[in-house]
Amino acid sequence: MIDIKDLKVGQTLYLVRKGYEGNVHKEELDRVLEVKVVKAGRRYVTVNTYITTETFDSQEDFKIYNNYGYMKMKCGLYLCAKDYIDELILISRAENAVINGAGDSVFTGQAKEVIVNLVRLKRATGKAKRG
Repeated sequence: MIDIKDLKVGQTLYLVRKGYEGNVHKEELDRVLEVKVVKAGRRYVTVNTYITTETFDSQEDFKIYNNYGYMKMKCGLYLCAKDYIDELILISRAENAVINGAGDSVFTGQAKEVIVNLVRLKRATGKAKRG
């Protein structure tokens, strides 16, 4: 997890552009880019992708979403590529837990908090889509 206080200008981070096929996220379509921090403030960080610059909000967990009636992540910022892979694994486990109706004993600590937020987000976006 990125702490904005630790980011320095010139630091290397990894930007993941999500790949979608028919509104379904496909991990194999994701692109990982090595980027440099060009500006770091108290809330926002701007990175250079060598084509354009992207500004990320620390309060949005360094993610940019496309808001067209539902939350679909456009890209995310990570300290290393391994952080992104760990997030994919965590999301996969969360989805399996929801599908299988697993109890509270499956996850603990931060992982459980992330899963609760993902389930809330999924429910909220599902209602927004139907309504």
